[in-house]
Amino acid sequence: MIVAGEASGDAHAAALVNALRAADSGAQFEFFGATGALLRAAGVESIVHTDNLSIVGLLEIGRALPNFWRAFKLLKQAALARQPDAVI
Repeated sequence: MIVAGEASGDAHAAALVNALRAADSGAQFEFFGATGALLRAAGVESIVHTDNLSIVGLLEIGRALPNFWRAFKLLKQAALARQPDAVI
């Protein structure tokens, strides 16, 4: 399970996914989690798209809380159902 909350995290996480796959092409990695465009392009299954979760400013926090809570619940359900070996 991999969670990237913003663009730079998405870029670093996508690089990590690609490096892990390149390091052992015979391994069967299953990646899922909260993704931006780069993680999705790297083949990570998106439980939550983080593209529309970014906020700027204090006033936006209140409006965004329901979306963050929904994302948290979806990720928690996926983690409990799939029992990942690692969470990044």
